[in-house]
Amino acid sequence: LVCLGPLTNVALALKLDPNFNFKRIVIMGGNYYGIGNVASKSSAEFNFHGDPEAASIVLHKLAPRLVIVPWEAFFLEGAKHQKEVDFNAHLHYDTKLASFLRTVTSRGRAAMEKNGRQFSYCDEIAVAAAINLEKVARKTVHLRVNVELSGTHTRGQVVVDWVDVLWNNEDAEYVASQGKMIDRNSSPITFIASYNVLVVDDWLKKAVRGEPGPW
Repeated sequence: LVCLGPLTNVALALKLDPNFNFKRIVIMGGNYYGIGNVASKSSAEFNFHGDPEAASIVLHKLAPRLVIVPWEAFFLEGAKHQKEVDFNAHLHYDTKLASFLRTVTSRGRAAMEKNGRQFSYCDEIAVAAAINLEKVARKTVHLRVNVELSGTHTRGQVVVDWVDVLWNNEDAEYVASQGKMIDRNSSPITFIASYNVLVVDDWLKKAVRGEPGPW
């Protein structure tokens, strides 16, 4: 299951169907460094901000099966990736899908262009990760998290349990520890911290051209 918006429907499915079950659920949403994209005084990502309660339910009940593409994958990775690929190249094909993507990304691309940036991949990362996580994810981190439900400026933000996280110098990544203070009812969730933009770019171009997949 790939989720590209607020998690309302998934949370409702969990409430209504006790047999609701997927091997893996890939979510584009949330954050882990508190980088938001809703308003200047909010530290929440748009999708989780849209229904924080639903996000909280899904993250708590389905943690072991979740793979999250956080907003940081767009915000932090995009700047360096535009030196590797042209994020607009797939929009120039003469196909219906290219035309559709030009339309639905027009406002985002215009906003980014004002700041000298291209509109980098976001939802595309989640779809590609669902096709083949091993090829797409360059680095994943496994973190115990909660979703803030009350804060004036933080409602919808993903709050990481940094107290029981270790920094692994060898791999240069965070690792959820087994310390004494952890919530034993809370399982670590997989976050994609870095992705292979060349793979995503190649697959997206092939999809826009109408080539059969998976590739």
